[in-house]
Amino acid sequence: MKNIIMTIILILVLPLSVVAQESYTLLLVDKSGSMEAKNVKQDRHIYEVIKQACKAKRVTVEVKFVNEATNSLMNKKIFFFEQPVFDAGLYSDDEVDVQRQLFGNKIKKAKKNFAKKVIAFVNSYDTSAKMTELLSGIVSIARLNAKNASVYFYTDAVESSRFRDMTRNSFSSEKQAVLAAQSDITKLGKKFELQKTLSGIKQIRFVVPINMEANNSLLQFLEVYWKEVYRYGFGFENVIFETL
Repeated sequence: MKNIIMTIILILVLPLSVVAQESYTLLLVDKSGSMEAKNVKQDRHIYEVIKQACKAKRVTVEVKFVNEATNSLMNKKIFFFEQPVFDAGLYSDDEVDVQRQLFGNKIKKAKKNFAKKVIAFVNSYDTSAKMTELLSGIVSIARLNAKNASVYFYTDAVESSRFRDMTRNSFSSEKQAVLAAQSDITKLGKKFELQKTLSGIKQIRFVVPINMEANNSLLQFLEVYWKEVYRYGFGFENVIFETL
């Protein structure tokens, strides 16, 4: 009876431990003309995001650029990092502690280099896009084949596309922002036949280089708009805004 109970416990716990060994991070980086080509604060933020992701044994970081072709299949690059396992059997008892420490230092350096490689790629593209298709990025999120993924938008959150041009028509009230969000996500969902839920997504964060509480008719309702897009379109509410 005791063996049966232990078997049941292992069956219940094992899938959780497998998930905990992997991390998936999607970075959508705005490359429109309204953004700085290089932003030290953004680099630091991305570095910390990847540092946290690298606590897992297997790490995947996908980078997509927000521009006039955000949803293009060619507009992405995927980086992988898998932490090797220290093999104590290769060393004598006297060597194990020292070699384990050296191995740990080597892993730390590898993780730093991995983060720097991603950041270097992000900064290798100029901010010269004429359009900012943030809404189209939702297609990639909705079709993401991952478990417990974290999504980060590095953007000023101003949509400028065929769906909506916020640079010309800003919101004058919270109600207007909500109705616009509902209309836009409905059109997007029909066009790309999106499901009504976001499976495998843990959180969506908008990391913006400006104060979202600034006294500006456009910025004032951007957070309302984007949160409603995900709430109304997918029933997803873990959308967080933060500033650099």
